[in-house]
Amino acid sequence: MNPSAFIRHYTAPLNQNFHILGAINEVSSRDFFTTTTALQDTARKQKLRSLLASLENPAVVSRQVLDDAIEFSIQLQERTHISGLPDNVDKDQEQQALQRAVVNKVAVALYAKSMDTFLSESIELEDESEWWADVERSWPNVFWYLLQTFPGRCIDVWKVVLNAIQHEHPSRFTLAALRQPLRSPFQPSILLSSLFPHTTSQAPSSLFLPLHTTPVGFLHTFRSAVMRCFHSLWRFTIMPLELTRAECHLKKRELRNMRDERAKVLGNLSTLRQSLADSFQSLQDGDEYLVSELSTFAGVLKSAIEGKSPSDEFQSRASALSDFRDIQNITLPSCITAYATTLKERQLRRPPRFVLLWPKLLLIPPLVAYTVRSLYASRASLVQMALDAHETVRSFILGWLVEPCLDIIHTVRARGEDGVIVQKEGVAADLESLERMTISLAKDHLHYGPDELAELSKQVKLGDITPVLKLYENDIRSPLRSVITGNLLRTLFIQVQKAKVDIDQALFGIDKLLKSQELTFAFVGVAPAFGIVYLLGGYLSRVWAGGRGRGRYGGKYKRTSVWFIMRRIERLLTSGPQHTTYGHGVSPLTAGLLLVSVAHLRAYGEKYLPSRSRLREGFLEDVEDLSNPELDRHEKRMVVERMWRSWGHTLGWGKLEGSERLMI
Repeated sequence: MNPSAFIRHYTAPLNQNFHILGAINEVSSRDFFTTTTALQDTARKQKLRSLLASLENPAVVSRQVLDDAIEFSIQLQERTHISGLPDNVDKDQEQQALQRAVVNKVAVALYAKSMDTFLSESIELEDESEWWADVERSWPNVFWYLLQTFPGRCIDVWKVVLNAIQHEHPSRFTLAALRQPLRSPFQPSILLSSLFPHTTSQAPSSLFLPLHTTPVGFLHTFRSAVMRCFHSLWRFTIMPLELTRAECHLKKRELRNMRDERAKVLGNLSTLRQSLADSFQSLQDGDEYLVSELSTFAGVLKSAIEGKSPSDEFQSRASALSDFRDIQNITLPSCITAYATTLKERQLRRPPRFVLLWPKLLLIPPLVAYTVRSLYASRASLVQMALDAHETVRSFILGWLVEPCLDIIHTVRARGEDGVIVQKEGVAADLESLERMTISLAKDHLHYGPDELAELSKQVKLGDITPVLKLYENDIRSPLRSVITGNLLRTLFIQVQKAKVDIDQALFGIDKLLKSQELTFAFVGVAPAFGIVYLLGGYLSRVWAGGRGRGRYGGKYKRTSVWFIMRRIERLLTSGPQHTTYGHGVSPLTAGLLLVSVAHLRAYGEKYLPSRSRLREGFLEDVEDLSNPELDRHEKRMVVERMWRSWGHTLGWGKLEGSERLMI
């Protein structure tokens, strides 16, 4: 994230000094018509115009340009006070207007530089503290960090041992010289403090002392031995991890304390924007402006940078430029130097990149070589596995996706004309055969006439063969005689044909039912394959679009970080310390922490939201409302509620789950 971009946007309203430029143009046009000497610019005016052009964007002005502007303005002010000629007032009004414009730009530049310095430091401290918090939060991270820093800790121990040896025996490096420091003068606590420097103030040397128990009998001796064993196991396995975690916790706490100090200064500075803008609105002609208008602001700015409250009363100074010079050359550089010195002496920054990467650089090449060697040794099985996988995927696509879909298309086009179990013609042929058999029996044995045979034909088509059944009932009374004469067998065969017709008609009904639901069965058959494809495709799309730092609107990782920032802003506005006389109920610490969080939100919106879109425009407008020092706590809380309501669904905050960040 670039804090300068946020500060440039934050101080943008202070750069619109159109009334100053208008005064310059008015004076120039008046001098052009009143005197011919105005046709030639003096060297001082040219220098002022050059400085004013260089200070066009005060938020990104270089140190050299700012120094030149301050020094030249001081020289002009001293020259004016020394000369003090009243008749030069009308002739030098353009120069005075240019000088006032340069001083205004210097004030804005120093204000922006101060804001940028403390905002950058606060953001860096917050990032470092979050890194240590991530390490502390997970035991695997603690172990990995201990492994990464173990060579450095061993080097520190060796330096301590070497210094002790050189102190006791400067010219001898014998075995006795190595043993001597470790006996009486060189206690184990020194070794512990060299391995874990944070233990110097906690005095944990008792962890290395043996357990003293009074052995009374065999049982107490055995118990003492077991306790010593467990104590030794804990001392060499768990205790290093505990000490490493305590070290991470201590560094995180110190970083957050430093962040709160700078955030408090940042909150004090944020209230000065309106006072600086008000001073620009109350411009007056003459050098008195340089003494009265900006002197109070310069004093307040200097005191705020030094950590004092901006509500204190300051005496009027002879010139604001001297305070600006002190801020530029003494106050801000001393703050930056003290900040860098503190981080370096206390080793609060995360270890260098090489320290974090050396285990991977040491372990990855052998693992890669072993993996390549194993893959090459089993290349035949891998080729066969690849062929099997290809055949499986091919069979799945053709047998479970393509062919069922073609069957569905064929079913729709065929419209159910073909039978599934039986054919319509077969059922009709069996029914006609039954009809002929029944009519033939009725002619031979029942002697039916044409009308009766026509009526019997209708009954047979309806499934009624009552005459045949009556004849069968008479025949079974004397089965042997009926078998010999042939009537019983004939009626029995007719009933068999009748059963066959009934079965065909039942199957034909089932066939019609299946045909009516054939499309449903086809979709049911292809549904599992489509389900597998859908799940697999959804998983692959989430993996492709939901990686760390990728995907829509920055991906899940970035959107989750913004979700946590929004939660922290709402928490600050809800439970932050109250302040009745500052910033409409917002304390300096709360205001500074809000600016740090808002800077993160603006950086996210400018980088990951679509450019020239209503989403980005609306999101940045809400972020600008949160950074407005004129809004009170309640109004900013309403802005947060609007952001949750407006952007929560779009950015997917309701579906995000905060997960622990693991070191990589």
